[in-house]
Amino acid sequence: MFEAIRTYWAEARRGVVISRQVNNILSRYRRMNDGNKYWVRSAFVTVRDDLENQFGSIGEWPIDRKKTIAGQIMKAAKTAGNNLAAETTRIGANGSALLSLYLEAKALPGAKALEAAEAVEQWLADES
Repeated sequence: MFEAIRTYWAEARRGVVISRQVNNILSRYRRMNDGNKYWVRSAFVTVRDDLENQFGSIGEWPIDRKKTIAGQIMKAAKTAGNNLAAETTRIGANGSALLSLYLEAKALPGAKALEAAEAVEQWLADES
């Protein structure tokens, strides 16, 4: 019983961290020029669409798949974010990181995780 409570608490705290990271990326996004915004949104949408073509709608994925894929995307985004030779790759990594955070937020309990997921959904709706 205590292990379940401890796990829930750790996941809820992770939601707080994710919420901060989402807000950080979206804050930087709002300060970007239109060209850079294009690369961020394009990376988010392209990776999301590729994953949904492969695995079906994100909303129907099991929690474990969301967490696993979120980790894989974040690892790739960190690698791309360190690419000093290709600025578009580095900038687009923000979109991939945002998708990773979104997937993880959708897999976690708590108000902060929900807030992070809703912030990404609102950003996507505003940019469509």
